[in-house]
Amino acid sequence: WGAVFLMLLGAITAAYGDLDGDISGYLQVSCNCISSALYLRAVTYVKKLTGMAELGVLFYTNICCLPFVAGAVIWFDEVSEVQKFKNMSDPGFQIALLGSS
Repeated sequence: WGAVFLMLLGAITAAYGDLDGDISGYLQVSCNCISSALYLRAVTYVKKLTGMAELGVLFYTNICCLPFVAGAVIWFDEVSEVQKFKNMSDPGFQIALLGSS
């Protein structure tokens, strides 16, 4: 629960600097905090249940999520939006993108 508290505190701190923000942004940050916390709780549960190493559980859960992510990419037409990005061919951007992955 400590991680959940820290994530919530970070969201509140970020929101304090953006009091003129849109409610949808706050809802998105809240959903991110809740889903991240639930994901970490699920990883802990699966790790205890299976005896797998943490890296193995993280790899497994990410593989399980790929069909849902692919479906969202297709549903929201993200590929065409990425192709429109003007800095996609910039080597500096590509290095930053791969480094953050």
